[in-house]
Amino acid sequence: MSTLEITPNELTDAPVWKTESYHDHDMHVCTERLMNPNPSLSGHGNEWTFTVTISRRDAKVPDEEMVSAKADLGLFYASQEIAEGMGFLRGRELIESR
Repeated sequence: MSTLEITPNELTDAPVWKTESYHDHDMHVCTERLMNPNPSLSGHGNEWTFTVTISRRDAKVPDEEMVSAKADLGLFYASQEIAEGMGFLRGRELIESR
């Protein structure tokens, strides 16, 4: 099994989570830049990934109904913005499949 080494967006900062609402759920997405840039990518060579967590807004217990997902291990995104957008897209897919 492969493991990924990831770092916060800035070396001294903790990862930042962004939240969007969709139907009666909140989607929380965190993007992370991989430590070792891929030299085969054109341009800057940065690779980004995401984690998404879904929660119901009306849950009686804060952790009730929590669902989460990460980007596929083989997929990386060229910018933080793309990874964030894909994280929210994955969040909507998770909500729709419930």
